[in-house]
Formats: sequence, C-alpha cells, structure tokens
Amino acid sequence: MIKKSISNGIKVLKISTWLSVFLSLVIILIVGFFVTFPSFIKPSIEAQLSTITGFKVDLSEINFGLDQGDISLNIPELIVSSKQTKQTLALIKNLHWQVQLPSLLGSVYQPSQVTIDVLSINNTEPTSFSIDQIKQLVSKETLEIAHFFKSLKIKKTIIKAEQEIEIAPLVVSHDQGQLVMRISDQNINGQRLEVTVALSSEQTATYEFITLPITLKNAEFSLLSNLKLYQKTGQNYAEFSGFIKQIEVLNLVKYLPVVVGQSTNDWIKNGFKSGVLKNSNFHIIQNLSKDLPDEVSFTAHLTDAQLLFDADWQTLKNLDANISTDGKKIKVLVNNAQLYDLPLNNISLEIADINQPDLDLQLLGKINTHSKTLLDFITQAPMGEEVHEAIKQFNLTGMLEAELDLLIPLNDRVSTPDADSSAEINFTAHLTDAQLLFDADWQTLKNLDANISKNGKNVNVLVNNAKLYDLPLSNFTLEIADVSQPNLNIKLLGEINASSEALIAFLAQAPVGEVTHEAIEKFSLTGPLKAKLDLLIPLDKAQDPTLNVDLTIQNNQLTILESGIVISDYDSKIKLHDSKISTAGTGNIRNIPFDIRINPSDRQTDQPVSFAVELTNQDNNFELYLTQQSEQTWHANIESEALKANIEVALSDDFPSVRIIDLQVSTLDSLKGDWDVQPNDLPNMFLATQSITVDGQQIPNFSAELASKNNILKITNLTFEGVGVNKQDLLFDGAWVAGKTLLIAKAKGKGLSEFLQTLKIDEKVTGGEFDFDVRIFCDCAPWNMSLDKASGIAQMSVKKGIFTDKDPNIGRVLSLLNVKTVAKRLQLDVSDLIDKGFVYDSIDAKITLQDSLATIDHFQLEASSSAITLSGESNVVDKIYDIEAVVTPAVSGVMPIAAYLAGGGLIGLGVWLVDEQLFDGKLFNKIIDKVAQFKYKITGPWREPIIE
Repeated sequence: MIKKSISNGIKVLKISTWLSVFLSLVIILIVGFFVTFPSFIKPSIEAQLSTITGFKVDLSEINFGLDQGDISLNIPELIVSSKQTKQTLALIKNLHWQVQLPSLLGSVYQPSQVTIDVLSINNTEPTSFSIDQIKQLVSKETLEIAHFFKSLKIKKTIIKAEQEIEIAPLVVSHDQGQLVMRISDQNINGQRLEVTVALSSEQTATYEFITLPITLKNAEFSLLSNLKLYQKTGQNYAEFSGFIKQIEVLNLVKYLPVVVGQSTNDWIKNGFKSGVLKNSNFHIIQNLSKDLPDEVSFTAHLTDAQLLFDADWQTLKNLDANISTDGKKIKVLVNNAQLYDLPLNNISLEIADINQPDLDLQLLGKINTHSKTLLDFITQAPMGEEVHEAIKQFNLTGMLEAELDLLIPLNDRVSTPDADSSAEINFTAHLTDAQLLFDADWQTLKNLDANISKNGKNVNVLVNNAKLYDLPLSNFTLEIADVSQPNLNIKLLGEINASSEALIAFLAQAPVGEVTHEAIEKFSLTGPLKAKLDLLIPLDKAQDPTLNVDLTIQNNQLTILESGIVISDYDSKIKLHDSKISTAGTGNIRNIPFDIRINPSDRQTDQPVSFAVELTNQDNNFELYLTQQSEQTWHANIESEALKANIEVALSDDFPSVRIIDLQVSTLDSLKGDWDVQPNDLPNMFLATQSITVDGQQIPNFSAELASKNNILKITNLTFEGVGVNKQDLLFDGAWVAGKTLLIAKAKGKGLSEFLQTLKIDEKVTGGEFDFDVRIFCDCAPWNMSLDKASGIAQMSVKKGIFTDKDPNIGRVLSLLNVKTVAKRLQLDVSDLIDKGFVYDSIDAKITLQDSLATIDHFQLEASSSAITLSGESNVVDKIYDIEAVVTPAVSGVMPIAAYLAGGGLIGLGVWLVDEQLFDGKLFNKIIDKVAQFKYKITGPWREPIIE
C-alpha cells in the first residue's frame, strides 16, 4: 500500500535550490578572492571574503605553483559557515585556480579556469539563506564579473540532507552574459540525465523574484523547467515548474520518485502498463520559511494507455485521459476507455488522499450502454461474492444511462483470501426499453423505463413505466435492501391504477405462492381499481414470496363460487395480506343491495375454513354466510324473515353438487319475485333437497340435474325421494327458455294409492293401476311457477281402485255421487258399498289448465254400479268446483229403477215381470237407456262440495 506522501518524496526543488545557491556562493568566493588577490598578503583576506559573501569564510593554507607557464593557486580546504549559528554550510576541498600571468602583469584580464575536487553541502535547509542573501549571490553585479573565469568545474558535489545525494561532475561556464551549469550523466533514480541550469542578468534583474531555467534530458525525454525564488508576506518561497512534451508512461516512472516519492511511483509503475504521456506539466511551491507541505500540481494527457487497478482486476484498456494530482489527490479524467468490455466515456478515476495508509480508487461518471453490458461487468469484476450472487438472481436487458460510482481498494495488488479487497460499486442509471428478470420462475418485467441506483448495499429501481405479466406498473419501487445478505429479497412497492382483471391475472400467474393462488381462484373481479402493492420476492427459491395488497375498487363485479354468485356495483376495500383476503364493501345481487365481507374475522365456525363470504341485507334481515371447508366443498347458511336453510356445495369437473338442507320457507310467495336471472346465469349442477317445509307442510325430497347452455336451462331426472313406479323413480324433465318454464312427467304403476301417498297427496284411495302424462307450462321463471300462472295438459288412465267417502277431494265427490245419492233415490240397502267405498273399474280423463281453471275436456269413470261423466271446470287457486256430473246406473240396477219409475210397490214389480216374460226385458231396457241417467251440479269448495 502507498504510505509515502508526495511532499516527502519531492527532492528536485530542494536540490535545485541548494545547488543554485551554493554554486553562486562558490562563484562569489572565487571572484572575491581574485579581487582581493593583489592584497592577499594581507592577513585580513578571510575577513574580506566574509564581508563580500555575508558568511564566515575560513581558508586553510594557500599554495602556489607553476602550471604550463601559468600560476596555479591551490587551497586545500575552504569552509563556509553561518555567522549566526556557526553551522557549516559548505566545504570545498582542493580548489585549484589557474591564473594566467598576462592577467597579472597586463592591463587585460584573461579568464581563468577553476577546479574543485569536492563540494560538500551539509544538512542545511534553504531557510538558512534569506532571499536577500540569494539575490546578493546571484545579483547582476555578480554575473557581470563572470568573465573573470573561463570555467568552473566541480568533480563531485555531495549534498548531505535526509539522504546523501551525489551530483555528477558539473561545469559552469559563461555564455553571452549568463552563467550556464551543465551536469552530465547524472544518476537520478538509476537513470542517466543531462542537467542544465542558466543564470542570466535578465532573469535576476527583477527585484521581486529570481528565475533559474533548468533543463533535464536524455534519449527518452526532455524536461524544460524553471526555479523561481521570491518573497511573499515576509516569507521565502521556491517555485518549480516543468514541462515534458511527450514521454512513454513506463519511461516517466523511472524518474518520478524524485518528484512524487517512491511509493506513489511504484503504484503508477505497476498500474500503467503502457501508454504515452503528452504535455506533462509539473508545478511545485515550497515555503522556505516554514516547515509546511509543498503545493504540488501535475497534469498530463494520456493516450493509448493501459491501467491496472489491482491484480484481481482486468486492465483498463484503450485509455485516453487527462491525469492530474495536487499532492494529495490523484485524478484521471477518462475521455475513452474499456473495462471488462464496458465502454467508459467522461469518467473520473480518483484517489482522494494519497497520504492514507489504505488507498481506494474511486471511479465516477456516466455510462451509456446496454444494461447487459453493465451486468456482465459487475459479474466479472471482483465486486465480492455477495454482489456476484445477487447479480445471478436476475437478468436485465435494454439500454441504460448510468451514473457510476465504483470504489476499488488498492492493496498493493496482492490478493489474499482473508483480505476484504472487494470493490464497492455505486451507480445511478436511467433504463429505457429494458427487460428485467427477477428469477427463472418469473416472467420478464417488460418495457421498463426506470431509474436504477446502487448505494452501498442498497439497490433501488424507480420504475416510471413497465409491465409485469401484462400488469401496468407506474411510479413503482424495486429494492434490494442489502446485497451482502446470503438470502436476497427484492421488494416491489407502489400504487396500481389498472383493471381488476389485470391484477387478478398477475396474482394468478406470478409465482407468489400456492396459498395466494388458491385464494385468488376462489373469486374473480372485473372493473377499475386502485391498489397499493407490497411484494417481497425472495431470490432464494426455498421461500415463497410475501404479498401484501390493499385495493380500493368501485363499480366492479365480484364473482364467487365459480360464477354461482355474481355481485355487481361492487365497492370495497380489499386486503390481501399473508396470502389471506379480507374485504369490507357493498354490492348488488340481482339489484338487491348487500353488505359484503370476505373472510370476516369475527365469525366462528365449527369446521376450519379457507375462505368465507358474508352477505347481509338490512332491509329484510337477510344473511348468507358462505364458507369453503375443503378444496372442493363449500357450505352456506342462509337466514332471513322468509326462509332459513343450509346449503352444501361439492365442486367437481362435471356437475357441481348442491344440497339444500333444512329449508324452511314461511310462505311460498316469499320466494317469488323478479330476480332478473337468466338461464345462462345459473351454473350446471346436480340439485338435491332434504327436509323442506313450506307453510308448515313437508315437501318431498327431490333431486334434479340442471344444465345451462345457450341461455336454456335443461331440467332432467327430476325425481322425488321414495316415489317409485315399478321400483324405479318417477322422472320429471323440463326446460327454462326464453322466460318460459316447461315440466313434463310420465308415470305408470300398479298402485295409485301408494304413489299418491309418497307424493303426499291427500287422496284416500286403494289399489289402482295408473298411467299419467302431465305437461305444465308457465310464462315465468321456475321459482315463480304457480297454479294461477301455469297452463298445461294432464291425461290419466286408472284401473281397479276404490274411493271412499272419507276422501276429502274428488274421490269423495265420486263416492257420494255413486253411493249415497243414487242409493238414497232408489231406496236400496247399500251399506256394504258405503263401508267398502266406491269401487271403480277405470278412469279415463284429460284436463286442461289455463288461467287458474282446470277444464275437464274428458272424464269417464266406469264402475260396476254406474258410469260417471264429468264436465266443467274447477278453480285450482280458489279450490272451487263448477262441475256437472252425469251418473248412469249399471244394468244390474234396472229392476229397482223400473219399480221406482212405475210408482213402486207391487205395481212396479208387476210391470217389470210382464216385460221380462213377454218381451224379454227389451221394452224396459229401451226406456231405461234413455231415462236412467242422473245429472248433478257440483259447486262449492273442494272440502265441502255442494251436490245438487
């Protein structure tokens, strides 16, 4: 990890400052020595040099010699120290000055050569010098006397600071009014450089500051720079500026440790694998008066570069960028690059504080790409196992514009198993025409227009528009609260303005759990709705989603019990929480208003229920409580002022079974009414009843199959419990179509009495072989059928039966006609017939029912005692007779009739005997056939008929 700050590594500024100062000092010493040379014999030469330089100067012995005809001056040691602190600032060893004799003897000075074996600069900060002293050392006057020497050569320069630095041999020469210092083959960070420093009178003439141009170059680059020395607010400053036109990145890092420090340079060296730096600018400002951090600025343009953040990462390729640093922050403004095939444009790479022990690289900026490209990038990059697992849970396609925030730890590019070196990515993006797949079990979220963001561990998607299972979603939120958790959940929150059908279809299709699916299957809704949806989708398939929905619906249609109950104008608030539905609302069933609750919490049942509906009508105290007790079994309890009943419904793939149990109806009229029901409104079913009481009378249990198709309700196999003909049930068939009801019944049997008893018809008869054919029509619904509305035809044929006078209805009338009335008129003893009842041989009848009147089209009764023919009609509603009966006695009764006709007694008997003997009874037979018929008018109520 990078642990060194840039300020600790910057050496160029100090080296340049020290070197420039001490070279100037050396020049002044030499010049000063030359000026004072004529009087060097004076013992005060050291004092004079100290006065000229402003420092304390100590000389060792001075030696003279001849060198090729010139005088050679040798000073073994010269020491320069501070007058104030006495600290040694510099040490010159073996100063050799070659003075040409003509310069001493003539009037024209010949420039001389000066050589120094070693110049040592001690551990001294530039603050040991004031700017004024430096100005004095490099003043215009000093430079103007540079012509006194031809060149100054220093074989070795040693700067003793925090680290000892050795300067290669340098040469100072004068050129057109300026001094030029050249250092050849200088070792800087293992690299060989040529260094040139210039001192000119123009550059040092300005009073406010001093500027020293410096050039560093070799075969790899050329650095043009300036060292500026100045004062500001009483403090001394040194400012270094440099420029490199072009250099390979890998070449630059050979020299950067001098500027930015070794650790920072190592990161740059390992990070940048290739590339070219163009227009590199260095700018460093140092306060020479105070120990303060340096102000550093470095900018450059990178082209065709490759940058490696960390050993676990792939290289950032095709990098075109601008790089800069201020000594604390390093920033790379990426114009173009690719990272894991993710195109990056106008992206910022930033190290916020290079002085920190653990560095992080932050990647910031916008991306405009395909969402799959971003997901592939997150999947491949070392984002951590939690993020990778989270990305695997869903799939996203479509275009996006994203604000990317990626934090990459820089851990010396050494990946360790226990090191938390995963990158942290944060981003915001705008998705258009995208598709998002939560899980393989879910359908794709389509047509997605959304803003997606990741901040820390939270992923948030603000959905502007989308469709999920054709359910329109607007202004929704998708959220993953913590991507670091092992079991991830996506939370979907928002409001829905859609149709009820769309929401129900979504809940039915989406994998929201079997319990929710079963709850949704119990009802259907149509109409508009507003809903608050809270859906938690576990991306761990071992868990079921958690669904909470709060609906507000108006003018909907609610259907339950497989369309058995249809509620219109349904207004309600519906809650679907934890896979359980509850509602409180109102609606109409056949234009009758009801308060409706689904799964009311205050109802208790003996059996566990999975679904319940309560319907109440306050006007007539009606209440229906419908419960589902198993997957295929429903139970209903009905209570009202008019009826009470329990209903059991067993659903099946064929015909649902409906059993009505303990039905108590106060009056038959209470069931009638205009319910606005059509045959198509009724489901196919098998209907059965058990224990029905109407007006206190027990109704036979019956069953029937009802089949509805094409708005026709077909009634088949209508049977009555215990009613058998030839050991088979009596079957009724019928239909309800176009508002009309038809019932047809046919029956044959050996015992009419038993048949009527099972039908609970109050006729006192015995025996009787019968054949019935009954057809009833009504221009009404089945439940509105009544005798006053019905019409029809009934045909019957009965043989060998008995009616008694105890029979309350038509049988009694027939008995009275035949037995009492005739016997009384004939004054016969027929007590045995009265005791046994009226025995008939056959009855053949046809009756038409219309407008409450049963009209006798044909009625013929044959008996051993008489024949009876009925005509007329009877009001079946008021139960009133208006019938005419014709009774014809049988032949066996002619003799008594003849006696009666002849006046009775012996006369009548004599007349009958004469006819029998003389005319073989032919005379009386002809007379009787015309005379022995009796007509009766039958009126009055059925139970108390009047026979006249």
